[in-house]
Amino acid sequence: MKSAKCKVQSEIRQTAFSGNLQFAIYTFHFAILLLLVSCGQPAVQQYVPAVSVARSAVQVALEAWKSGKLEAEAGSIPGGAKLQVLDRDWRSGKKLSSFEIVRELPGAPSGPRQFRAKLTYDGEKAPVETTYHVVGIDPLLVFRDEDYRKTTGM
Repeated sequence: MKSAKCKVQSEIRQTAFSGNLQFAIYTFHFAILLLLVSCGQPAVQQYVPAVSVARSAVQVALEAWKSGKLEAEAGSIPGGAKLQVLDRDWRSGKKLSSFEIVRELPGAPSGPRQFRAKLTYDGEKAPVETTYHVVGIDPLLVFRDEDYRKTTGM
């Protein structure tokens, strides 16, 4: 009994450490990207993905979540760019039963692409609306709004 309890506590600690490490890695990547972007206007456009690429990134990420994969296993878009996803609900273990990407939101030309999505979780009838931010080229960084704001200090 005691060994099973220790094993569960160990797994919880590993999961918490893994999630915190993953968040730190994504924050580091994003900080480097912001540093590169802040060096001049021509550089900014280099890190804003095309609308179709950004939409595909959100689609592939949410499909991965829906199929039961972890954030770190989101994969790549059909063009080959790898995805790095940061979503607090996904990371916390919520199960996604369905989603709909509703529309692209207007944003600054040098800012991340933004998409409004409806997410329905297992056991919940009403969908939750949220925004996803996509920045980068390869990897493509896909942030849920709350994680984007936390990472950028907004």
